[in-house]
Amino acid sequence: MKFNKNYTLLLIGCLLIITLISACRPKETKKPAEVPQTKEDFVKQIKEILSPLQIYIPFSSDGNYPYIREDVRLQVMNDVFNFVQKNADNPLAQEACKEVAKEVAQWAKIAKENNRWVLALVCIDIYETLGARSEALRRLRMRGEQLIAQPKVFVRGLLEDKETGQITIFVEVINRITGEKKRVAARVGDEFENIRVVEIIPYKNVVRFEYIPIEGMFFDVECPKF
Repeated sequence: MKFNKNYTLLLIGCLLIITLISACRPKETKKPAEVPQTKEDFVKQIKEILSPLQIYIPFSSDGNYPYIREDVRLQVMNDVFNFVQKNADNPLAQEACKEVAKEVAQWAKIAKENNRWVLALVCIDIYETLGARSEALRRLRMRGEQLIAQPKVFVRGLLEDKETGQITIFVEVINRITGEKKRVAARVGDEFENIRVVEIIPYKNVVRFEYIPIEGMFFDVECPKF
């Protein structure tokens, strides 16, 4: 099949025009990332890093706040650490860290008041990573770590010696950190896993324990019917 000469020239001309138009089209360039220029810019950046924590802070006693997830904790801690390392020599960033740290300290106290001890410790970790120091939060950390280490205690049964009247309680102890379970037989005054058996209160159907690492820390555990 033979092509018409004029048709061939027209086709070549169209291809040249398309090529020229494509060559003249401006290339899309990525906008450079905005570099923080002021302390306020750095404050905004840090708060964006901390924003995943917001849904876990129990600002109101009426709200149904979830417990912080481990992946969120790791993500936020990693991002805060990277920010601090990247901007270690920038005085404006350091000022921003101090400002945001004050707000994070309040979050830690709110978490503590609502018995969200894991969340409180996360906030303290962030506070300290931002370069701040507080004796009050140091003591709060110590208490939080002790409470988190407190094992779960369940009374699974009781056995009364008819001759002596002494009661043996059978306790299941669960390590909150490792999940390890132990079975213990104990009487009033016995100690195990940093727990002391204080007394058995029949009319309340509970056994009262003391958590030894925290002075004056008593708690009651319901037990089977006598």
